Amino acid sequence: MEIKAIKPVTVYFKQVETTLKEIGKYVGNTPAMVAEEAAKKGYKISGPQIWNYIGADGNPDTKFTIDICFPVEVSEGSENIGIKVLDEFKAACSILKGPWNELGNAYKLLMDELSEKGIQPSTICREIYHLCDFNDQQNCITEIQMGIQ
Repeated sequence: MEIKAIKPVTVYFKQVETTLKEIGKYVGNTPAMVAEEAAKKGYKISGPQIWNYIGADGNPDTKFTIDICFPVEVSEGSENIGIKVLDEFKAACSILKGPWNELGNAYKLLMDELSEKGIQPSTICREIYHLCDFNDQQNCITEIQMGIQ
């Protein structure tokens, strides 16, 4: 676990409502569509995809919101439709190298370490997909950014 100050980032995004049980249907196609839309609107993607979780509590049946985002460069005078700034926050971060079905365990380990150190999590949570390999998920690199108080 590493504590980081996450800087604000301007993103092009699509917001979806889902549960942990249903989240898989947004993997792959939705981020590809978001990236394609951003490119069509003339935005230059400047970083890996970010999933910004709003209201997720770890319960598989709880409905919550996700902003599926790509950092973009925004030029002066552009329309800015579909654009927002993800705020700065302090986060406990860990890297998962491997398949996404191991994310649950990675979260558990991170939460256990926070608890052990007496650090209170906040309501902000993001996943940064540094490398997505749909042919061999062992190659995937995902960063968990758990907001802390």
